[in-house]
Amino acid sequence: MSAESPSPASAALGQLKSVASAGAEGAAKALALLVGCSVAHRQRGAPAQGTSPREYHRATGIFFEVNGDLGGGVALLLGPEARDRVVRSFLGVGREGDIDPDTAFSAVCELGNIVASRAISAVADTLGARILLSLPNLATESAEVVLESWITERRRHGPVLHFEIELADIEGSFQALLVFVLDPQDRRSLGRLPGV
Repeated sequence: MSAESPSPASAALGQLKSVASAGAEGAAKALALLVGCSVAHRQRGAPAQGTSPREYHRATGIFFEVNGDLGGGVALLLGPEARDRVVRSFLGVGREGDIDPDTAFSAVCELGNIVASRAISAVADTLGARILLSLPNLATESAEVVLESWITERRRHGPVLHFEIELADIEGSFQALLVFVLDPQDRRSLGRLPGV
């Protein structure tokens, strides 16, 4: 007796997870180059409504809209400790050195822009699609709250697919959260792209 074929919905979800994984790989490589250490990625399930992991409370976040052949968004969140470690590595400032807050947030924005661009480029290459990234919007604190509102607003127009991927150095000294969101209207057109 042959095994049942997966439903079109579950097959599409599996393909999307693979696409998100390709984006995460691009993001991890970019972050590794920027901070000078190996970075791994791990996809995790979406958190329950109204909750966020402890390490992302009081987070700084960089949010981008995505358009072109697909519409949605991508975000990168850093908790306070991770933000400090990443910014110091990115700027080449030792643990005892002072960093002006404006300089730190500018560095986070630049770093987030590079990481998100690499992630979206990898997604576009995997799908054979033309995907464009907006200018970044920076949330300097409580970005986990902004993220929840960002996704909830999209849900007003229909079911939203979103994938959350943790980026971390192999020594465990920092973690970042990479989030991909696909807008409801683009779920229907996704199957027309070459890579899906």
